[in-house]
Amino acid sequence: MSIGTPIGAWAIIQWKDTQDESEVYISFGTWNENEWNGEFDSLGNRDDEVFFYCEGGEEELKSLVGNNGEDFNVLSYDIDYSIPLVLVDMDEPVFKEDDQ
Repeated sequence: MSIGTPIGAWAIIQWKDTQDESEVYISFGTWNENEWNGEFDSLGNRDDEVFFYCEGGEEELKSLVGNNGEDFNVLSYDIDYSIPLVLVDMDEPVFKEDDQ
């Protein structure tokens, strides 16, 4: 059974200058100023909730663990998956009497 498509990750980062830790969201989508409303990235994540974009997915995220060229290091992360949509025909009842 598939649990969905990876769309990003919740990560614990550590700032290199202060050593402070923060929990952030890293998206695997792309930000595009010309998106249909400008508030969401290409995978439906709210842009104002995204700390960083890793368009290369988990492989790119792994490159942020340890020594990298950013101002922070990723200490740990949990992959976030999209939830598959289930389409329901609104003309058909979801539960039939014999299902109960």
